[in-house]
Amino acid sequence: MRFFLIVLFLVEAFTLFGQAPFDCPVVLLRSDSVNAPPGQKTVFYADVVGPHANSPTYSWKVTGGDVLSIQSEGEGSYADIRPNRGVKRLEVSVTLGGIPNGCPAGATSSRNVARGRGVVDYASSLYILELDKTILDHAEKNNRVHIISWAYPSDALNVLIYHYDVTAGKIVGTGPDVIWDLSLSPPGEYSITAWVDDGCGPCGIRQTRKVVVK
Repeated sequence: MRFFLIVLFLVEAFTLFGQAPFDCPVVLLRSDSVNAPPGQKTVFYADVVGPHANSPTYSWKVTGGDVLSIQSEGEGSYADIRPNRGVKRLEVSVTLGGIPNGCPAGATSSRNVARGRGVVDYASSLYILELDKTILDHAEKNNRVHIISWAYPSDALNVLIYHYDVTAGKIVGTGPDVIWDLSLSPPGEYSITAWVDDGCGPCGIRQTRKVVVK
């Protein structure tokens, strides 16, 4: 049921946002528990929604744990992952192959390595992160990027706090519609990573984009 609601949400978001990001697939990365019990298997699932090859490839990367097994078929893949003892957080990334050029290649999610807190399908996640420009001219005095993000809560009662981690500049504003001010940044490539917190921390899917100041 949760998967169906998120797919429906994404279809509605695609309709509202217009052409981009409809040319790119979206990765839904979930696990069978909001916490990963230390030393015990936790299953992570990756599903693809949107335009993509009939049989995309999946590359899993894990920090803070070991991959026990991976199964991939068509539009989905899942991995059995065991957190290492002594770590506080398990981070899991999935990179897609066989998707349109220029599309974001995957998704990252994480879990606290601890016991309890029950079973959930999805943590609150940020699925859409749109920038009005990705190339900036250093000669311009007002290098500002308009950011629009869209997140889906794991529960309708959750209050989402939006976080933006940038490698340069500063974020002006709060919530899903903000400005990334790079006016004082020298030429170079910079990134922004957006995520939402519903009380779990950065547990859900995060999105990263890059801009270039020339």
